[in-house]
Amino acid sequence: MESTTARLLGDETVGAVLVAEADGGVLVGVLAASWQTAIHVAGRYALIQDLWVEQAWRSQAIGSALLDALCRLAQERGVTRLEVGLPREHFAALASTEAFYMREGFAPLGARMRRILP
Repeated sequence: MESTTARLLGDETVGAVLVAEADGGVLVGVLAASWQTAIHVAGRYALIQDLWVEQAWRSQAIGSALLDALCRLAQERGVTRLEVGLPREHFAALASTEAFYMREGFAPLGARMRRILP
């Protein structure tokens, strides 16, 4: 995780890490995204890797503010689309996570699959 974060922080062509801090510099939220290129998407798009808000700070628009900041940054870089993968079905807060993204203007895109390589 540290090396990936360092790459995102050190090379703005790879992606971005945005942080939300409370007074006193207390970390209350993080959004990490990578810039992607795909044949089926015109231009580059942002893939949200992580969006986390400290439990005590949830429902205070921290996640929305981080997404707004990502939207502005993406637009500055000519990125016209954001994508995010939802957690697995057994994730306890799946319904609220999905509802959050829907409120933020995201639309279902379909299921994702993955294969772990040896």
